[in-house]
Order: sequence, then structure tokens, then C-alpha cells
Amino acid sequence: MPMYEFECDDCGKEFETLVRRESDIPAISCPACAGGRVTKMLSVPSAKVSAGPSLMPMNCGPGPNCGKPWCQRTG
Repeated sequence: MPMYEFECDDCGKEFETLVRRESDIPAISCPACAGGRVTKMLSVPSAKVSAGPSLMPMNCGPGPNCGKPWCQRTG
């Protein structure tokens, strides 16, 4: 059974639930407020993350942005 992410249109709560069939989606209600107006959200697949060093650096160090796609320098 696939796991889907939903957002409640009434209270804004995001939650996940197992769905057997697409036709079951209209019957899903919010676990926080019991509201029946929910929107299926775009789910992003998870990826296995190792505990080892990162393959792509997230920061080049201090200084101005170097222009590389992963560089997050701002100063």
C-alpha cells in the first residue's frame, strides 16, 4: 500500500496515511480536526543517506559566492 502525504484544507495540518486505492482518497479525513477536505500533496521519494563524508560540498568556506551550484556563501 502506498503512503501519501495530505494537507487539511480546514486546519492546515500535514499528515501521511496509507491508501489502498485512489478511490479511497475522498473518504480520508484529517487526524487533527476530523475535517474531510484534504489535498494530496506531492511526495518526494526518500534517498538512502550514508554517515560518510558528503559527495557534494554545501559550502566552500568564507568569502563571496564562487558560482558553483552548491555554493551557499553570501558574503
